[in-house]
This record gives sequence, C-alpha cells and structure tokens, in this order.
Amino acid sequence: VVATRSAVMRLVAFARGAAVCSTENCARVLGVGGGGMGVGALALLGLRVGGGAVFLYGVVMSFSMPWFTVPNEAIPLDVMDQDPDVTRHRVGYMLSRELALNSGRLASMGLLMILYQKWPHPMTLVIFVLLASMAQGYVAWTGQRIWRRLHARVSPAFAEVPSPR
Repeated sequence: VVATRSAVMRLVAFARGAAVCSTENCARVLGVGGGGMGVGALALLGLRVGGGAVFLYGVVMSFSMPWFTVPNEAIPLDVMDQDPDVTRHRVGYMLSRELALNSGRLASMGLLMILYQKWPHPMTLVIFVLLASMAQGYVAWTGQRIWRRLHARVSPAFAEVPSPR
C-alpha cells in the first residue's frame, strides 16, 4: 500500500513538474525539488529517528524528487540542443554526465562510510542526509547559470530577465 501511494505521488509530481518546467522557470522548479528534499531531511532531524520519521521522509521525498529530477534531466538536453554538431557529440555528452553523476555517488558513499565508521550513531546518517539534501540548492544555482548562459546565446533578451529568486 505504501509503495503504491509513493508511486502515485511520484507520478503526479512528475506530470506536474514536467508541465510547469519551461525555459524560464526550470531553475525555480529545480529549487522546489531541492527544498522539498531539505524539508524531508529536516523531518528526520526534528523527529525521533524511527519508523514514523522515515515514513514521513519517504512521503516528502516521493513528492519532491520528481520536481528536482525533471529539470535536472533537461540540462544536458538543453546543452545538446545548442550544439550544431550534436550528432557527433551526443555520446560524449551522455558519458560525461554519467561519469560526473556516478563519481559523485561513489564519493558520497565513501564519505558516508568513513563518517559512519567514525561516529556509528543513527544521527550521523540523518545529518549526512540533511547536508546532502541541502547541497541540492547548489545544483539549482548551477542549473540556473547554465540555462541563463545557454539562452543568452539564443535570445539576448533572456539574459536581462531577473533571477528567479
């Protein structure tokens, strides 16, 4: 039952996130997803670590993650759209993205293992999840910069649009 509710929430959030993620506000949508992940992690920190807190975290993450994922997946596609020679570079774009993502995953898992060996307490995991969730704000900021630079090439008026903060 919980998995079904989670899947329905993700489906609705993916559909809604895709519908509102346009060129002008993808960075804002990315920020909403990152903020939701931070709220979910704060719930783990604020509540006693147990089944209820983990359930609440899962619910918030099920809704928030698609708001982060949709615009984050759009970044490499937007970059490729601006490359007139995309047919020759497509594999390179995908490989570089996967290399960066998986290197980050490995580094975070290594850091988590080191921290948990040094401080083997459930709160270590909660703090790590909180910090990792809050780091998504940086991803939103860099995503905004990438989109602004890409679209300033296509439409100089886009560069004059105020930041979506």
